[in-house]
Amino acid sequence: MPNDSEFHLARLLANRTLPSPRSLRAARAVVKSMGSLREVARASEAELTRAGLSPPAASRVHAAFSLVRFGLEGRFPRGSRHTYAQQTFERLRHLELEKGESFYAVPLNVGFQELAEPILVSKGTTAVCPLRPSDFFSPMVRLNATYAVAVHNHPTGRSDPSDDDIFLTQRLIWAGDIVGVHLFDHLIISGGSFTSLRETEWLCELWDRPIPDEFVRMFVDAPPGPTEREFADKTARLRCTSVKAAEA
Repeated sequence: MPNDSEFHLARLLANRTLPSPRSLRAARAVVKSMGSLREVARASEAELTRAGLSPPAASRVHAAFSLVRFGLEGRFPRGSRHTYAQQTFERLRHLELEKGESFYAVPLNVGFQELAEPILVSKGTTAVCPLRPSDFFSPMVRLNATYAVAVHNHPTGRSDPSDDDIFLTQRLIWAGDIVGVHLFDHLIISGGSFTSLRETEWLCELWDRPIPDEFVRMFVDAPPGPTEREFADKTARLRCTSVKAAEA
């Protein structure tokens, strides 16, 4: 007998009220291929298709889980400074007193609850704070986070995002989608206030841009060393370990 999640997933695949035996087999197969229902929920249409679903079925499954995700994110509506951003600012507003830039990562679960205290992932100078996506997402993966919030300060007294901030945010969004820890927001603290890049009208589209093939190739085919490729491999192992621990 199928469990509840397999039954409802099969309904989506069959596009009907009662699933067929074929759609039940397909539901079991895609969950097994992806490792868990949670990974199915995180997958892109292309990943679902590679897992064995037809393009129409992959589109329906992706749309259904996206609606749920957007519904959860709807607790923090665009166009207003959502409660979470304000609370994060209040907790980390001491950053505005620092003479150099500091970069923090805040791990969240699927219900947008913090899994741990904000984690310092990079410390820089008065003008720059170098950060690789792997530095940001490694602790998020270890904590099995579903979402992450990036937070850093500007010692200048202005919280307006620089071109480098925008470029880094886009890289973190794409890298997060690849490793399965989605960047929920990027907050810049300065001058007694903060800027939420996701709540900034002309920047929220960063979250809607598709991942370009060249970024995926750069992420996977980086040169030897502590690279994005090694990070991606480590991510897969850590997620596999987390899934097995949860099932034990």
